[in-house]
Amino acid sequence: MFPAGVPPTPKAVLRDVMKRRLSEQPLDLAEVLSRRICARLLELPEILSARTLLVYAPLRHEADITPVAREWTGLFRPCVPTHATPTEAPSNCRAEAERMKAGSDPRLCAPALNFQTKELWPAQINDWSKDLVLNRIGLREPVPTAPRVAPAELDAVLVPALAFDRRGHRLGRGGGFYDRFLGALPPRVTTIGIAFSVQLLNAIPTDPHDRPVDVIVTEDAVLRVAATE
Repeated sequence: MFPAGVPPTPKAVLRDVMKRRLSEQPLDLAEVLSRRICARLLELPEILSARTLLVYAPLRHEADITPVAREWTGLFRPCVPTHATPTEAPSNCRAEAERMKAGSDPRLCAPALNFQTKELWPAQINDWSKDLVLNRIGLREPVPTAPRVAPAELDAVLVPALAFDRRGHRLGRGGGFYDRFLGALPPRVTTIGIAFSVQLLNAIPTDPHDRPVDVIVTEDAVLRVAATE
């Protein structure tokens, strides 16, 4: 579990606990909860107003946000006019209105990883079924020819984790990719943590360079971190 003679750090111990907790959650339950998370995401103002969105390809036992990746660009299709008020209008109508104000087509991105430099870089995805391939450790990431997108051009980022606390701090898997990436993002980019409720903790060990996420979405709630501080 841990290297002999090397005392585990608090984060390492917590990672082990959270991996076990997630692995014990039945996959059929995780599927149901994931659909509820996706429904919340597809109504989130930060998602509807985003022009460039970074998502992730979920690992086993993570919240599966694949429906968001598949449906998000479809939110910008022409909507059928109704007499509904703006808050009552279908989400695709609200998303189209936001896009028209912004003046650009939506771009969906997924993380491309550089294992030598531990860098994460957004790459544009046009077809979720065809534009992702397995990398050397079994993670799905964009094909090498996928166009790269400057992180500063992102509007919102969906962030996976083993756990979050109520202040928005994140417990990752230890690779450091997201730590470096999130720390370098402009403040205007909205970061949205994705988790099951069992992954939401009261506190997580942090380092000085850690950047909390702005919003956490679980199957039960949308937690706006700034409002809890």
